[in-house]
Amino acid sequence: MNDRFKELFNTLSFSRNLKKSTIAEKLESTQQNLSKLSSGDGNPSAKFLFNLVSEFPEVNLNWVFTGKGNMFLSDDVSTMSNSEITALKEENKSLRDRNDELNREMHALKDKMIDILSKK
Repeated sequence: MNDRFKELFNTLSFSRNLKKSTIAEKLESTQQNLSKLSSGDGNPSAKFLFNLVSEFPEVNLNWVFTGKGNMFLSDDVSTMSNSEITALKEENKSLRDRNDELNREMHALKDKMIDILSKK
C-alpha cells in the first residue's frame, strides 16, 4: 500500500498543482505523516482516510487498499471538473452534518432511555 500512497500523493501534487504541504494540510495531517505512509512506515488512520475521500472524492479507496482498479473513480482525474468536485464536497459535508445530527439524536435517546430505566 505504501507505493500506492506515494504514487497517489505524487499524482495529486502534479495533477492539482498542489504542494505536498498543501495536500497534508487538506488532509489535516503533516508532510511527515505523508512521508511515513509513502515509505510504508505506518498505516493511515480512519480519520486520515475520511479526510482523503472528503477532500479528494475522486480517489478510489479500493485501489489504495488493494491496487485493483484505477487510482481514481474516473479513468482520468482531469475529467472531473472543479464544479463536480465542489458539488461532491458539498454533498459530502451535508451528509456529514446529517450524520452528526443523527448521532446527537441517538445519544439523547440513549440518555432518556437510561434515565427511564434507572427510575424503575
